[in-house]
Amino acid sequence: MVITNFVVELHITMGTAEPAVLARVTAQSPERAVQLVRVQARPFAAVVVGDAPIWKWIEEGQRQAVAELAAGTPVTVGFSTDEGRVEWRVQPVLAAQSEQSN
Repeated sequence: MVITNFVVELHITMGTAEPAVLARVTAQSPERAVQLVRVQARPFAAVVVGDAPIWKWIEEGQRQAVAELAAGTPVTVGFSTDEGRVEWRVQPVLAAQSEQSN
């Protein structure tokens, strides 16, 4: 299994049944993919009233996410608010998948 890159998507569900994809970026390493999630998650977490569980992931949980991504396992992290849900999905792209999309 050869991983070529990682697709990071930000999904938001607020007032709709289906999540909207707000952003989609590509990272070249699992560390960079997780760093992108951490950077995007901070402003969302900052406006949540109370102790948002996403802060624990930002500070500690990302280490496990890097290992899972390096092993080829997709990672999803997010949190819910009274208004909806914010979620990041990180998908490793395998060499065969990358060739098919070209």
